[in-house]
Amino acid sequence: MKKLGLILGVLAFLLPLFLYLKTLAATYIPIDSAEFTMCMYAWGICHPPGFPLYVAVGHFFLKLVPFGTIIWRANLFSAVFGALSALVIYLSLLRLKVSEVTAFLLVMLLAASSTFWEFSLSADVFTFGTFLVAVAFYLAFLRRKYLAFFVLGLSASHFYLTAVLWPLFWWFFQDEPLNKFKLNRAVVVDFLLLGFIFALGFFPQAVMFWRMKNDPFVNWGHVKTVGDFINFVRRKEFGSGFLISNPSLLYSPVKNINQILAYFKSLLFEFGLILPISAILMFFVKTAENSKQFLFLFYSFLILVFVQLFLLSTIDPFSVNNPFQLNKFYLYSFVLVVLMVGLALESLRHKFFDENFYMIQFFVGLFAVIYLFANYKTHDLSGNRFTEKLISDMYSQLPQNSVVVTVDHVIFFGGLYEQVVNKKYQGVKILYFPNEHNNDQEAYHPELFGGVNQNFVGRIRKAFNLGGSEEKVLGDLSRMQNQDVYIALGDFEFQFFRFLNNETEPYGFWLHVKNDRQVTDERLISMFSHLQNAGDKKSDFNLFQQASETSIYSLGYYRSALELGKRGNWDGAISLFEKSLAVNDVGVSTGNDLELVKKIKNLMASYEVYRTGRDGLKLAELAEGLFTVGDWRDSVRVYEDLLLFEKTDSKAWANAASANASLGDIERARKYYHTALGLDPNLALARDGLAKLDNN
Repeated sequence: MKKLGLILGVLAFLLPLFLYLKTLAATYIPIDSAEFTMCMYAWGICHPPGFPLYVAVGHFFLKLVPFGTIIWRANLFSAVFGALSALVIYLSLLRLKVSEVTAFLLVMLLAASSTFWEFSLSADVFTFGTFLVAVAFYLAFLRRKYLAFFVLGLSASHFYLTAVLWPLFWWFFQDEPLNKFKLNRAVVVDFLLLGFIFALGFFPQAVMFWRMKNDPFVNWGHVKTVGDFINFVRRKEFGSGFLISNPSLLYSPVKNINQILAYFKSLLFEFGLILPISAILMFFVKTAENSKQFLFLFYSFLILVFVQLFLLSTIDPFSVNNPFQLNKFYLYSFVLVVLMVGLALESLRHKFFDENFYMIQFFVGLFAVIYLFANYKTHDLSGNRFTEKLISDMYSQLPQNSVVVTVDHVIFFGGLYEQVVNKKYQGVKILYFPNEHNNDQEAYHPELFGGVNQNFVGRIRKAFNLGGSEEKVLGDLSRMQNQDVYIALGDFEFQFFRFLNNETEPYGFWLHVKNDRQVTDERLISMFSHLQNAGDKKSDFNLFQQASETSIYSLGYYRSALELGKRGNWDGAISLFEKSLAVNDVGVSTGNDLELVKKIKNLMASYEVYRTGRDGLKLAELAEGLFTVGDWRDSVRVYEDLLLFEKTDSKAWANAASANASLGDIERARKYYHTALGLDPNLALARDGLAKLDNN
């Protein structure tokens, strides 16, 4: 390698590494960084398919690095492999006869691109996987056939998708074109040998099975048998080995088209539009030239991208309800894009530019600089501790000897990290229910699970039609009836746990499964008095998942405000409704509830005036408002005052009946419904209310 090439090679590694170190996340960032850190720390088992090579290498990396917190070292692991990927891609470009300066500038463009930069800043599997893919292609260009197939096997063992490249690698190493290819014994032996070497790359799976049997404290699946292990690596727990068979999501051709559009939109945006187009146009030139290197890259790109996008087509990337960050799956193909662009630019240089090629290099470098400055603010995570503070705000609210139930990945693994590494919240047991098939929690905490409380289950099933996931959580909750149980809040949880509305009460950022102790107004309000993330708004965040996490704050305020409204604590309710709107001001329901509570407060201030003045309209308005917010006791009291002089108002009798029914006075409710029907036999409100009482 020339001196210039050597210098630029060193810079191809050091400059991205310096950039990533400068902007490296200091703590866990959603969604998987806390989980992967804990898996590396414990040499444990992550969610299927387990990523065993990443976890094992990461485990020893954490031990070898002598400085920084555990989570910072885990994030550093991603940064190092992001920089190593850049170096290997640079070396591959040189091997493809791309000039040193062009290769270096393309690698700098990749390093500063949004997706590559983002996933080099926190613990995740994608820069490690990108490195393996890059090394496999580099070895192929070096004509190191057996090593290339072994590393491709390692890559496939890490992320199964890259196994689809095996036939293309085999084709690339054939000395004869396919139209002259002849099958003979030597070819068959070589084919089988390469298959065996490729299969050797899956040895991390055997290591993972051994670790499973050793039962580390992070042990997803608690696999015991070979059959269970096969189901684990197939991701059967989530539906199958591929997202396309996930039972909660359905494939459609429209989603497939949207996935293709989303990918190429990202590709064009992240590589300056003209560069990817030049690579695609160069396909026709290189096909005519029969350039095996370019065609190898191009066909690999096509098969990798379209198989991946097909498998992702149970998800609509343009849906506002899409919870997945899909751009991380693009990184492997971006390796091939950079290599193809390098070949395309080198070909253009020889055909059209020659000595004036520095202008093209200037524009590539300019793109890299523009992306560097454009992406810096978004990707500078060095001071971003929102998620860590969220975990602290949530867990510090809990009493000793409490049991946490969550379906949120970050809340579970963030809490686990704080417990195990930072020795916090030792009096809390955390249970995670990722899906209806996972039974890990009983393996982690068998002491919490007793017999099923049939009365509890019966009450819920009578009122709700439950799906499989709800049945799973309900069954496990019913076996923990002797525990002090708290359910984590969040957008998804707010919808998912509606079947427990009558069995829970707000407790800060949690729902407390009711027992003999009711949280006082003072305690409920004080939970929000010393929050580390107080004042943060959803609009403040560039990271999609952290913006979503702000819903925990807005919902915590909101649910507690509703509870205070039920109890007649109007000032406390108004204060928390306003805090909820401050976090997320698009909460239409929150705004409406706030206005209702303000209205009730004003009406209550003049209650005696309305009562003594027999103002039926104002009393009815107040009683209905109290009923709406759930303050049924005061609602009944106001209706009783109203009925002293509105004895012929059938609607008032029916509303008073509903308030009594909600309060639990069934006999009085029945009596009032009959009175209402005596005044108006066709009153649907009274007829339906009475029928509901009779059915129950």
